Amino acid sequence: MDVIVIFSLAGGLGLFLYGMKLMSDGLTNVAGAKLRTVLEKMTKNVVIGTLVGLFFTAVIQSSSATTVLVVSFVNAELMNLYQASGIIMGANIGTTATGLLMTINLSEIAPLIVFIGVIMVQFCKKQSIQNVGQVVLGFGVLFVGLTSMSTAMEAMRSSPIVVDTLTSLSNPIIAVFIGIIVTAILQSASAMVGILIVLASQGLVSLEMSFYLTLGCNIGCCVSAILASLGGSVNAKRAAAIHLTINIIGTIVMGVLLAIFMPQMISFITHLTGSATATGDALAAALGKDVAYSNTIFKIFQILLVLPFYKQIVKLTTIIIPDKKESKQEFGLQYIGGQNSFSPAIAIPQVIHEVERMAEISRKNLNLAVNSLLEVDISTIDEIKKNEEHIDYLNHAIFEYLNHINQLPLPEEDRKMVGPLFHVIADLERIGDHASTVSNITITCEKKQYKFTDLHKVEIRELLTMVNSELELSLEMFTQKSLDHLSEILKLEDLIDQKEDSLQKAYLKDIKRKETAPREGMLYSDLAAALERVGDHATNIAFSILNDDSEEISRLLEEEHVDPAEYIL
Repeated sequence: MDVIVIFSLAGGLGLFLYGMKLMSDGLTNVAGAKLRTVLEKMTKNVVIGTLVGLFFTAVIQSSSATTVLVVSFVNAELMNLYQASGIIMGANIGTTATGLLMTINLSEIAPLIVFIGVIMVQFCKKQSIQNVGQVVLGFGVLFVGLTSMSTAMEAMRSSPIVVDTLTSLSNPIIAVFIGIIVTAILQSASAMVGILIVLASQGLVSLEMSFYLTLGCNIGCCVSAILASLGGSVNAKRAAAIHLTINIIGTIVMGVLLAIFMPQMISFITHLTGSATATGDALAAALGKDVAYSNTIFKIFQILLVLPFYKQIVKLTTIIIPDKKESKQEFGLQYIGGQNSFSPAIAIPQVIHEVERMAEISRKNLNLAVNSLLEVDISTIDEIKKNEEHIDYLNHAIFEYLNHINQLPLPEEDRKMVGPLFHVIADLERIGDHASTVSNITITCEKKQYKFTDLHKVEIRELLTMVNSELELSLEMFTQKSLDHLSEILKLEDLIDQKEDSLQKAYLKDIKRKETAPREGMLYSDLAAALERVGDHATNIAFSILNDDSEEISRLLEEEHVDPAEYIL
């Protein structure tokens, strides 16, 4: 066998795999955020979840990407295991779309498709067009690679060593294991099916053995999800185990049925594709369809088989992977996983969940600090200090993660959130600083024996309630990317400013009337000013997702008679 043929085969395989990656990445960038929303919202029912998983995988052309995404969802607590099982089952069927696509003979126009894709990527400035161009380019490169592999395989037919090796494969168990190993190495069931289509079309592998090789693909494709779950939570590992369990059960049952009904299955498939009567070039095409069609039929049958038992499968994984008390670090990230579980389509939602957690710690710490000050209670000082250290840790860790993902391909809508997220974590960190400042005031009051009057306590708590409300609404507006609470936030910001101003004026009057000691009054003034600044940070959080020229903002600002320069970043 000529070395050039081996190089041609390797190059074809490389182009084929790269084309699949380009398509998958491009489709994720084009529609990843919208498809992710569909995954989140439409998976309450397992049957609907299965259909959504099927559609999602057929669109992004990668069951591995779907299952990694599902593991990330489960790890981020955006999805439970029952919802995950539906999507995983759908992904098993959706991945066959790539194999069916490969049976279409586009070898003659594939170079033209590549050319069109390159033009779109290289010469179009609009990012959305470049993303679509990446999909087109990947589609063309995939078929160029497929054609190259097919040409190399055709030459291999004249090699006795290759023919004897492939045709000698007759043990179903060995065929299943070969399918597992090759798919695990390629980390793509579609790639393995593509190779089988080429081998079958050249008559280098029998239809009987191709059945068992595709069954091996079922298990081998679970490697990506398993690797993604390694750095995740117990439930993330269970999601990967659900994928593996479903595919093992399906492979065993299908293997047994094939052993019993192999002649009938071969007859059914060959008559369906026409390979039983085809000749010449039509026979080669029909033999490739044998593999693609049988793969699809097997996957559909397997999912129909396990679908009624999805709850039992989930329960089985909870037994295999029981809950355990994990040794937690003093500080750590809860929703952002390690590199193994990284998926561009889920990166920003994970960050947003981590930011929500950071916001809750900041808000609780602020309330703890203010209430401790009002009662001059220094017993909480250590807790406040530890919370502040945790906030600083999260600020640094999220900042570093955002820097990292900002260099990677993200869905278009998600990329727009990176800048605002930098601003939000900075504002939350400053809120933490204000809590620390209030805590220092508490220490001073305890040393100097300063105390606030009951009226001062009531006034400050009223101001704190307004600040808490604005923080809650602002964070919801940011995370949901919704203008629903914008009017309320603007009103609260105005009320907070008015309240702080009235407290400062009342403080000056108390000083003049000598009803409050100057030093105590100054600390009271500092506390009111700190809470007002927290309100400003809450406004910044809400406005960080909006454009300065938003008509809705302008209208609301006019209605509320608020100065835009005071609020818009």
